[in-house]
Amino acid sequence: MTVEKDECIELFQQVGLSEQKAKETLKNAQVSKNLKLAITEARKYVDITPEIGILLYHLSSKIKAQIVDKISFLSKFIAEKKLDTVQRLDAALSYILSNLHEEINISAFEEACGIGIVILPEQIEEEVEKLINIHKEEILEKRYRFNPGPLMQQVRNILKWADGKAIKNEFDIQILNLLGPKLNSDLESVPKQTQQNKVKKAGKEVCHLVFVSKVEVGDNGMPLTGHTELPSCSVCLERMDESVDGILTILCNHTFHSSCLVKWGDTSCPICRYAQTPEPLADSHCMECAAGTSNEALWICLICGHIGCSRYHQGHAFEHYRDTHHCYAMQLGNNRVWDYVGDNFVHRLLQDKDGKMVEGGQTATKNEGAAMEEKVDSVQLEFTYLLTSQLETQRQYFEEKFNRLEQRSLSETTELREKLGHLMEENTHFKEQFTSLNKEKQSLEKRLQHSTTKLAQVQSELKEEKELRSSLQINQTTWQTKYKELQEELSELKTTKESEVRDLQEQVRDFMFYFEAQKQIENSANRDEIAAGQIVIAPSPSGSKVKGSRSSKGHKRH
Repeated sequence: MTVEKDECIELFQQVGLSEQKAKETLKNAQVSKNLKLAITEARKYVDITPEIGILLYHLSSKIKAQIVDKISFLSKFIAEKKLDTVQRLDAALSYILSNLHEEINISAFEEACGIGIVILPEQIEEEVEKLINIHKEEILEKRYRFNPGPLMQQVRNILKWADGKAIKNEFDIQILNLLGPKLNSDLESVPKQTQQNKVKKAGKEVCHLVFVSKVEVGDNGMPLTGHTELPSCSVCLERMDESVDGILTILCNHTFHSSCLVKWGDTSCPICRYAQTPEPLADSHCMECAAGTSNEALWICLICGHIGCSRYHQGHAFEHYRDTHHCYAMQLGNNRVWDYVGDNFVHRLLQDKDGKMVEGGQTATKNEGAAMEEKVDSVQLEFTYLLTSQLETQRQYFEEKFNRLEQRSLSETTELREKLGHLMEENTHFKEQFTSLNKEKQSLEKRLQHSTTKLAQVQSELKEEKELRSSLQINQTTWQTKYKELQEELSELKTTKESEVRDLQEQVRDFMFYFEAQKQIENSANRDEIAAGQIVIAPSPSGSKVKGSRSSKGHKRH
């Protein structure tokens, strides 16, 4: 069992929890189970960083029993850094609770959780500046005694998803810019108006006497500007000045000197007997989850008495603050008071286990008398010195911060000037380049115009050439037809002429034959016989006509 606990503590430390917080978490079985499941689911998507680990722890401690099955779904969104703040995670839990019996609509879920909404520093600066301008006169009057807590809450209401630390830092910076560094008057205590008339109780108390030179009493005078009448303590009837004496307001809204309340032996109110410090009972439990936790894990609201568990368990005390804006809660175990607005402890008095107030860890008794009063005075003086030193430290801190801001602004200004110089050089270069390009553009435009004119001429010539070609094609067709006709006529004529030439050649041959035959006959000795005889030539198929004619002619000659 010890090994398993050590493994759980080591696992919780790996995701960013301290050892003490891991041990406290292990005491709550349900939160430990939820946290281990959330870590297992988140590691499926990404390595867990401390920021993711804190959100997983917040999920495990805040999730209700009705929606424990949604841990895997929410762990995925945390791992993907969609639910990256506590505000978004709380909104996601509220949305799932309000839609418990419905299937989750992813788009509506992301819209309800503000996923994708980014609050820029400029937006925070603008809203803070608006509120500071509205309360500027009050801030200038009260200076660093002005409480910006309500204004910070207004900004949180306007910018729902803004980071609280960023809002607080922006208020500190703008108030510092408005008022400047703290002056000595800001570090001094508020002047006590009735200090001269203060007389402590008789007995062992010390009576302070002062000399008054003059007292004037007016009936119809107006109240002095900047002066407020201080309330009186119901025990000693002296004026209560918070800058001089310790002032304590208890649950019933009655206010006393801390020294007067120290001497009150009971835990109830000296006036109405209201028990302002409830006794931690053995069966004390959270009013929301009824978890059986220790008294150190329970916090009671100082306004309405609501008891809730700490943020290391189910966080119902903080949830009560978010619902009611009751900013003060007291831890039942040791009676420490926590301020949710200032995010710090604000208790000043020490108490024992019985709820009785003590100074410096010692129990006040009736026998101590003047020694106890001296101790109270010394504690108050020490606290004043401590407060002064802390204020001085705070002044130095803000002065250093202001100097850092000034140096950063100077460095940024220098950097911006250098960038401006580079930009001016680039601008000059671009202007020169623009001038040269403009000239080149003009020359190209002229060339383009010349080319356009030439193109128009060429197109006109092309059109003429096309028309000429068309007419030539038509003429060519005509001449080709005529050429074919002439060729046919020539062919026919050639054929005719050739036939005529052959006839003429045959006639010439016949004549030549005739002349030769006649010549031979004339030279022959048988001339007379040949002249009295007849020569018959059989007609040929091709030249029957011609031969017939020749035979007829020959016949005629004979």
